Amino acid sequence: MERRLRKILGLLMLLAISSLMLSACKKKSAEDDQHESVSSLKTKLAGKWLLIKGLTTEYDVAGKVVRQEDISGTKPIPVYDFRENDIFYLSDYRGEKNFSYMPSVGADGRSKIVIDGGEDYDITLLNKTDMKWFRERKVPDEQPGVIRRAVMEVEFKKQ
Repeated sequence: MERRLRKILGLLMLLAISSLMLSACKKKSAEDDQHESVSSLKTKLAGKWLLIKGLTTEYDVAGKVVRQEDISGTKPIPVYDFRENDIFYLSDYRGEKNFSYMPSVGADGRSKIVIDGGEDYDITLLNKTDMKWFRERKVPDEQPGVIRRAVMEVEFKKQ
């Protein structure tokens, strides 16, 4: 009888320890994965980036190019200095200005960056040396004006 009691107590102890170990292991949620991706994105963004190419193109209702503006080629080359405190410093011919930025990763895995809470861009490429941003805006047909769509593409090189 005593042997049987010890066996039962041993099994109960083993069960209790197993349940404690299982409850201590937290299952990762989709939110945890996104947080890790945003952290990784911030790490990749950190540093100084030279604006090497920038083009804004505006289209009319028929899809014809109405206007293009090349925002690259200014001297000195604009430098975007992304820092860990969610601030980046833009140095160009006008001096230095700082802006807030917030990177994010959507449920579809697409990376984005929002500048000063308003301008948002898709990050279409980001590695150790190159970064590309893309932004598209569409104007509803009922609004006055010729422009119906505007596209901006910007390319950077790590300094």
